[in-house]
Amino acid sequence: MNRTMHSGWRGGFGRLALSVALVALGACSVPSAMFRGDAAHSGAAQAFGVEHLDRLQWKAKSGAKTYGAPLAADGRVYWGDAAGEVIAVDAKGQELWRYKTGNNVESSPAVRGQTLYVGSDDGHLYALDTQTGHLKWRFKADGMVYSSPAVSAGTVYFGSTGGNVYALDAQTGEQRWVHKTQGAVYSSPAVSAGTLYVGCDDTRLYALDAATGKERWTFRTGGRVFSSPAVSGDSVYFASGDHHLYAVDINTGQKRWAYRTRDKIYASPAVSEDTVYVASTDDSLYALNTTDGKVRWQFTADAPLYSSPVLAGKVLYVGSTDGYLYAIERDSGKRLWRFRSDNKIYAAPTAAGGSVYFLDAGGALYALQ
Repeated sequence: MNRTMHSGWRGGFGRLALSVALVALGACSVPSAMFRGDAAHSGAAQAFGVEHLDRLQWKAKSGAKTYGAPLAADGRVYWGDAAGEVIAVDAKGQELWRYKTGNNVESSPAVRGQTLYVGSDDGHLYALDTQTGHLKWRFKADGMVYSSPAVSAGTVYFGSTGGNVYALDAQTGEQRWVHKTQGAVYSSPAVSAGTLYVGCDDTRLYALDAATGKERWTFRTGGRVFSSPAVSGDSVYFASGDHHLYAVDINTGQKRWAYRTRDKIYASPAVSEDTVYVASTDDSLYALNTTDGKVRWQFTADAPLYSSPVLAGKVLYVGSTDGYLYAIERDSGKRLWRFRSDNKIYAAPTAAGGSVYFLDAGGALYALQ
């Protein structure tokens, strides 16, 4: 999750925080969906993009401010709010259930089968029944859980402000391992080919053995790493508060390249084929060549971007603090359309089928088609 001094930047940036989530099927036998789409956090949704905006399908309100990214899965949309509630609505925006935690929910949910996982500022990771919202189990961490959980191979991974990265049995909530870092963990872990990657407040990206938690390598930046990493090919991409987007070799932990924007980056990147996309608080969305980090195109909004971009087919979605959700043509950077919400947008959108869903900071969830 992305986050900064403003709690909302924890979301999804992990934020914030800040924050954006998508629909995807996991590689394991049980279908999974989570923040940034899949365990590798590619930021690419299993959906086709809305190239021509038709209409607002519906709008739902939680009743409290929201900063974490929503998740669309199995015909439902899930999210948390500042009142500490986790909410589920159906494909028409009708509320199905609510579950009350002990504090703000800025973590973005993950779903595996009929279980939803989400963190809370009360220091717990919750496992809820997706059909009823009933509690299956909860795990007490050593700090607040802003980090959005990732689920892979029957294990749920997340970080805490106490500086730990946890691996739990996804079915029982039993701890499999814990790894101590040197700072708070707001970033959401990415898991690929047996390795977990996660950013930390201590300015590092950690690469850990996903089965044991043993450290493989760390990479140090010049700023706090709220951004959640994305893994593609033999590189992991992530951003830092030092204004840079980094590409690091997954095997050695050595830098391949770094691109400097004009301000801090709290958003998480999206990767597709030979292009990585990242939003910056310098008001711009960048498309960079994955090989050398050179700019393919740059789109400029009217206000800082904390929202992580989401790719659906030929369309990139990104929210802005100017209140607009933008739809950008993937290859050219041309604006296809924009939709005005009632408040600033910090969190990433989520795409499913032919619709895109997003939250504004005031607590409204929008469904566009």
